[in-house]
Amino acid sequence: MRAEKENDLGEVLMRCLVMARPAAWAGMMVAAAGVAGAQTVAVPTPRPAEPPIQGAPAPESALAGEAAAKPVAKERVYQSACPALLDGLVAGKVIAPIEEGACGERSPLEITAIGSRAPIALAAPAKLSCAMAAGLADWAGDVQAAARDLLGVPVAQLTTAASYHCRRRNNAPDGKISEHGFANALDFSAIVLADGREISVERDWAMPAPAGETAQAEPAAPPTPQARFLRAIHTAACKRFTTVLGPEADVHHRDHVHMDLGCHGRNCTYRVCE
Repeated sequence: MRAEKENDLGEVLMRCLVMARPAAWAGMMVAAAGVAGAQTVAVPTPRPAEPPIQGAPAPESALAGEAAAKPVAKERVYQSACPALLDGLVAGKVIAPIEEGACGERSPLEITAIGSRAPIALAAPAKLSCAMAAGLADWAGDVQAAARDLLGVPVAQLTTAASYHCRRRNNAPDGKISEHGFANALDFSAIVLADGREISVERDWAMPAPAGETAQAEPAAPPTPQARFLRAIHTAACKRFTTVLGPEADVHHRDHVHMDLGCHGRNCTYRVCE
């Protein structure tokens, strides 16, 4: 009896396996179909490349082309502020550095008037260094004082003959460079008063007779107010500048007065006043 029961149990198990086989095969088929379907799924379209961020580095190939097209940036130039201009002692503006061979000035000014209380206009803008502009601002006060005392009329304008000019002294072919070449000098040839009168250096200086002709010359007339005025502002300039050359200095200055801040002597303290 026991053996029959065991045989019946085995038969039942076999029937169960047979009955379960179709379901298993069905599962396997579904899984296979799933795998096949997964292999045919469309791949998503790639995202288009985004434009580069503004300011981001360009590829090396592009940089190589741009390097030849773009100009090389110049070195930044630092200029010094001028107290005389900032304080209103002179009128004008800062201009670009001057570089011209051995000549030049790093912080030049273009001056249109000198003095603050009673400004004296310049007939033509002058390119000058800050130190020269400051000296002229002080000298302008001396000029106005002399004009009031000797002429009774203030000065309105200074006729400028030269400021910056890259050349040698007295326009010679060789020798030292003039202080004009460093924006460190100013020449004037005339003074215009507020009433419109013009005082000319060449005409009104009243130069003395040349040596050797004194005996034959007529007695010199008393200096005119214009002559005294020109000599007074010449003397005042000698206190403000290291070099002052007027009509009595040489033939090169017969028609104007030259003023500069050039260095004379070992310690730059020697002054030339002629």
